Amino acid sequence: MRDDRAERTGPNWVLTEAGCLRVWRLVDPGRAPGLDDRESCLAGGRWSSEGVAAVYATSSLPLAVLESWVHVGEEEGDPGRLPPRVAVCLELPPDAEIEDVEDVSPFDAARARAAGDDWSRSRRSLALRVPSAVVPAESNVILNPDHPQYARLRVVSQEDCPFDPRLARGQG
Repeated sequence: MRDDRAERTGPNWVLTEAGCLRVWRLVDPGRAPGLDDRESCLAGGRWSSEGVAAVYATSSLPLAVLESWVHVGEEEGDPGRLPPRVAVCLELPPDAEIEDVEDVSPFDAARARAAGDDWSRSRRSLALRVPSAVVPAESNVILNPDHPQYARLRVVSQEDCPFDPRLARGQG
């Protein structure tokens, strides 16, 4: 089977010389890097139901910021307050299987969750590439913490990621 990973990645994807894909997460500083937090993994989201293991990541740091920003206020209760976050860069193993979601819109909540739940429970690949609802031309990556390759994820970096206070304008 031909490795078309380089062809399938977009302009914002980081693919190392060794063929390792890098993805990004923004997490609460107290939970960084956020890879072994089962409570968070089971919380549910656009592509997974509550109780189904999934770790959400993005193809780039700017997309991680946007994905995080649209959820500001949901947890903190104050839409005008931008919470502190840590930017975590992860590297997938070079032999990691990355599956693409087929013919499912991120705006069809029931189908998106069903597709993500089926993928997660099957454990057939480490990662599922899905379209971003925030920037549909970009991709998010759902990681399966129950897949055997999950333990081989490598934390490349984790740094404070302060939000520009101007982002809070218009929120609320």
